[in-house]
Amino acid sequence: MSKAMKSSNWIACYLERLLLSTAACGVRRIVAMALSTVLLQGTASFVPAYSKDTSMKSSMQVLLPVKELEQKFLKSVSQAKDSGNRDAVLKALLETAEFYVERGNHAGVEAVCKELLALPYDGKSQLAAKSRATAFTLLGKLYRSRMDPTDPHACFEQVDACFEQALKINEQVYGPNHLEVGKALYLLGLSYQWHAKHAPVERLFRRSMKIMKLALKNNPDQVDALRVVSYFYLLTGKEKQSIQTIRRALLASQAPKFPDKLIAVEILDDMAQRCCFASEIESLYKRALLIVKTQAGPKAPQIVRVYNSLGSYYLSPTRVVFSPSSPNFVYGRLKEAESAYLAAKSVGDQVLYPDSYQVGITLDGLAQIADIKGDHGNATRLQEKALSVFQKVYPAESTCLSNHYRTMARRYKASGDLVKAQHYDKLAQELFLRTGGLPYPPRYVLE
Repeated sequence: MSKAMKSSNWIACYLERLLLSTAACGVRRIVAMALSTVLLQGTASFVPAYSKDTSMKSSMQVLLPVKELEQKFLKSVSQAKDSGNRDAVLKALLETAEFYVERGNHAGVEAVCKELLALPYDGKSQLAAKSRATAFTLLGKLYRSRMDPTDPHACFEQVDACFEQALKINEQVYGPNHLEVGKALYLLGLSYQWHAKHAPVERLFRRSMKIMKLALKNNPDQVDALRVVSYFYLLTGKEKQSIQTIRRALLASQAPKFPDKLIAVEILDDMAQRCCFASEIESLYKRALLIVKTQAGPKAPQIVRVYNSLGSYYLSPTRVVFSPSSPNFVYGRLKEAESAYLAAKSVGDQVLYPDSYQVGITLDGLAQIADIKGDHGNATRLQEKALSVFQKVYPAESTCLSNHYRTMARRYKASGDLVKAQHYDKLAQELFLRTGGLPYPPRYVLE
């Protein structure tokens, strides 16, 4: 197997193959490290903020348009308030927040969480305390995705404060060694790592690892604990143990008594990103597709993510020929990629909000396909829509956003609009220089 194919995930394999053969080893290593950071930050915040209660979902018609479903959730909140039952209000608000998270409505998530935190709280009700911890966790994730470039330090403090509050509440409710505390420690550590506040990260991760391993000692099939431990193994360079542990999580999530079978879809996505064998990647995504269709139906929102992942896999270059001027890409299974992205768009247009991240991924994929086909006008229009979504999703000072500006510049250049191409090239370069690329976390010792 070539050195490139020994990378920890298939995306990294393709990246290394795209680098010029004459590039210095140091350059290849820096790029691979940056990509690894993206993957870790992109796939690591999977821990659910609370145990999902899908009772309301199961009684609903999931095929309803997203706006109709939203009205049903809002009506349930209104009815709970009219009943005067505080616990019913908390439950309805949490279900609505979960709905907004699932469907990509960031403003809705913030509004519902703030409403929940504004409710009177006497410090005695465990349900109220758990609900507040959930709200702080969801807000922390939301604020982390909406960085303010004019005052990044204030934003970091706001994000950290949310996760710190969630940890504090969970410790009060559950005690110091509970699984929920382990999750909160993990998320706070990720928050610190996100803005290179590395000093306390190792301590938080080490404590979380200890709690997770204790949970697995009591229950070897604890799915959340297995997933966190798998990530810690990946972070510390133990890739073999990471894969073994994530496979255990997949098996446990498919047990008859496990309540949320769709968690397997996220686990399969984690596995695919760590795999470097093309045949296995495709089978993992197809298995995820089957699980969603079986457990939630062909128009469940989770299926959009799977179709997008399949489209991205099919679109990956199968062969790259380097020339003195520029690399010549030979793309993979273009028809299958287009079919997957169109399937994602068909479902996403019905069940997701227009500014959902997965909607942006679909548009970006379709823009790339149109560009490959030579339909540069359509590629530019699709890329403009995708960029509009990503500008609302990514931090304003994100290197990821810089990459999308660069893609937008290429689309305008291909369609003949050199003025706009230069504008987005300049935006991309300025943003990349300000951010300095992605910080790479140190190698932690957690055991």
